[in-house]
Amino acid sequence: MEMLVPRLILMRELLSKSGSICIHIGMQVSHYVKAVADEIFGKANFNTEIVWSYGAPSGGRAAGNKMVKAHEYLLWYVKNYGEHFHRKEYLPYSEKYIENRFIEVDGHGRGYRTREREKGCFERQYPDESKGVPLSTVWTDVKQLYAHHYIKRKNQETGYDTQKPEDLLERVINSACPENGLVANFFGDSGTTAAVTERLGRRWITIMRKRLIDRNARPFLYPATTICSGA
Repeated sequence: MEMLVPRLILMRELLSKSGSICIHIGMQVSHYVKAVADEIFGKANFNTEIVWSYGAPSGGRAAGNKMVKAHEYLLWYVKNYGEHFHRKEYLPYSEKYIENRFIEVDGHGRGYRTREREKGCFERQYPDESKGVPLSTVWTDVKQLYAHHYIKRKNQETGYDTQKPEDLLERVINSACPENGLVANFFGDSGTTAAVTERLGRRWITIMRKRLIDRNARPFLYPATTICSGA
């Protein structure tokens, strides 16, 4: 906390009026960081909390004498709530969802469903003309690197212990950063955030810090913090 508080204060000052900050943190300290972030950014500027369910409870993680840990958190704050940039994201409908919901068929053999958009006003909705399911605060479709096929995993891995999957960073950046916006990562040891930001056509700043402890010692509990700004 002594390390984190002054850094979060500085990060808040660097945000543009439309900017956001996303703090990735584990369950061990998420409640402490939430209380601190509420004080720094203001409770009114708390945007949302994402539950990142990143993998199946199997393998070595299932060997412990407790329930299997399979999720972490993204704490999402903004500089000024209501002025912040946000792009609404959608997930494609699953085949099961389409089979269960789009059960009516028109004269051309196309499946659809009837929806009441306003009271007494009905319209047909076709799956291929719809945006999909609005993104919620529980993300189950983005997996940790270890859950990917070996080849895909090797194409992303940099050897850094807490490296984030590119799919996770891409979603965060697309949701919170406009075209030609600026992304800053202040704990960027793997360099993945900068690489994804470059690919998405945004500008970026990243800070690579040296490890202060031996790799065999207790790992840091530092969060990976990404700022998305329109400035």
